[in-house]
Amino acid sequence: MNNRRSGPVSADRYCLPLTTTSPNRNGLHERRAISAGKLSQFFGGGGSERTSTSSLHSGLQDLGMTSKLATKMAESQVRGADLLEQWARHSQNAAIDDVMHQTSQLFRIFSEKQLQFAKDYEHFLKQLHKIVDAERMVKEAEKKVLALEEKERKLKREIQKGTSFLRKGGKLAILRQELEGVLITKRTAERVLSETRAEMEVVKMFRFRHGMQGIADSYRMLGQNCQAIFDCHREITEMVPAVGNEDVRRMVYEGIPITRERVEHLRRLLTFVVLKSLEPEPSGQYVPPVRRRSEPARNRTRACQGTPPPPYTPTAPPDEHLQIPVFNSSTKHHQ
Repeated sequence: MNNRRSGPVSADRYCLPLTTTSPNRNGLHERRAISAGKLSQFFGGGGSERTSTSSLHSGLQDLGMTSKLATKMAESQVRGADLLEQWARHSQNAAIDDVMHQTSQLFRIFSEKQLQFAKDYEHFLKQLHKIVDAERMVKEAEKKVLALEEKERKLKREIQKGTSFLRKGGKLAILRQELEGVLITKRTAERVLSETRAEMEVVKMFRFRHGMQGIADSYRMLGQNCQAIFDCHREITEMVPAVGNEDVRRMVYEGIPITRERVEHLRRLLTFVVLKSLEPEPSGQYVPPVRRRSEPARNRTRACQGTPPPPYTPTAPPDEHLQIPVFNSSTKHHQ
């Protein structure tokens, strides 16, 4: 009778799955939960950090396309402006020829500014790429701690088994001594990890701040140059007569010295802006530039406004040599 009863009981014990009330099941889940909880608390969640690093890398790759596209855009704009200049040179229209010639120069200037923007942008984007290096150093320190924790668990399991099966205490002493060394090494690795994390957070914030501010300044400089260049572009384009009831065959174009000087003034302005940007920023509050005692205040105001000094350029030919018909089949072309 006892044998018949023990058969099914034994079968149930080894064949049926463990229930949620089983002590073995509860102990296993409890140990896993404690281990996972400690790791998540110590490392801040590995999955989210991997996702964050992946997002950082992908985002920087997408942002890196900006400098490449800016370079291609600059090259295509210069090609297009050169072709339009060739067309205008043979258009037999003095106004269009002159304005398009100066416009081509403006696009060349703008192309230089775009290429400089692409160079600056790429430089500051590299500062953000260095954040990935900081993340990598933290990951390496984390891996060392994880490896030591795994080694600690293995030694503890071997020691626990040894207390039941080993008769001699020599091997147990060796295992306990090895475990003690692992624990000391792990505490050192945890301290290094904590210090590395703190240090890399400081480095990360510095690189993020420097990179983002540099990108912002690059866009601001490009925006200032863009506004100055295309303000000039619009002004010289207004020199093309808007003909109403006049006879275009009797009109005389007198805009060559004006458009030429306007573009030259733009060059001087952009050079001044570049030199100004190279000056070191004041450490405290804004301090206005010091004015010499002999310098009148009105001259200082005009210098800030950028008023071009007459008579435009000292090498400009007399106006009477620049008064040519607007529409003439014998119009001279730019060299």
